[in-house]
Amino acid sequence: MKERNLENEFMHHTPKKPETYQKYNSVRYCCLELGKLIDEIVPRSQEKYQALNKLNEVMFWANAAIARNEEVINEEVHDS
Repeated sequence: MKERNLENEFMHHTPKKPETYQKYNSVRYCCLELGKLIDEIVPRSQEKYQALNKLNEVMFWANAAIARNEEVINEEVHDS
């Protein structure tokens, strides 16, 4: 199992490139649109509440992955 880099996990990651803000916003926008759809078509229930909470978690983890691995992502783009 890969050793965890706790310093990277618990530090603030200020975006280094303007494209990073665009990636954050794309994730937020897509999650918001799905959230609106769920809110519109899913009956009020514990399941709906959980679905929206999990969607919020998806947004958090996706943006955390972008923030914590910004340099890796930029290297992959340049290596392609």
